[in-house]
This record gives sequence, C-alpha cells and structure tokens, in this order.
Amino acid sequence: MKTKAENRASIEITINMLTTRATRGTALKKLVSGTVNKTVR
Repeated sequence: MKTKAENRASIEITINMLTTRATRGTALKKLVSGTVNKTVR
C-alpha cells in the first residue's frame, strides 16, 4: 500500500508530464502555423 504522500507525488508527476507534453504540442502548432503563414504570404 502506498501512503497518501506517495500517491500525491505520483499524481503530480503524471500531471506534470501531461501538461508539458500539451504545452509542447501547442508551441509546435504555433510554430508550424507561423511558418505556413509566412510561406503563404
């Protein structure tokens, strides 16, 4: 059995991993859309 602190730590780690992946994805999308806009113009 895990303690509450251990559970909380693992949950925070998974949330951090998910959020970093999400922010990286949005940043990549912005970069791609920016380059596409430049090439279109």
